[in-house]
Amino acid sequence: MALVMLILRHDLILDALFSGLLLSLVAFIFYSVFFTLIFPGIIERWWMLSNISGIQISHTPLEELMWFFGWGMVAGPAYEFVRGLGLKKTV
Repeated sequence: MALVMLILRHDLILDALFSGLLLSLVAFIFYSVFFTLIFPGIIERWWMLSNISGIQISHTPLEELMWFFGWGMVAGPAYEFVRGLGLKKTV
């Protein structure tokens, strides 16, 4: 979805990247606080780490951060894309 939106609307690239990074950061903080501090070791018990890359950043699987980045890239500019809105130039 993000790729289609960005091909059709080049002006939304920065918005999509910023939204993806912001959502990944929020997820990283949530995973770090909620899962690591409140429930230590839960990621190792609940996630099937053998089925994914096994790369973890501060006990957060890389695939989780990629998932949130992708959703952020779609969700951030979705309203502007659907409504056909763009940046307005001020004089």
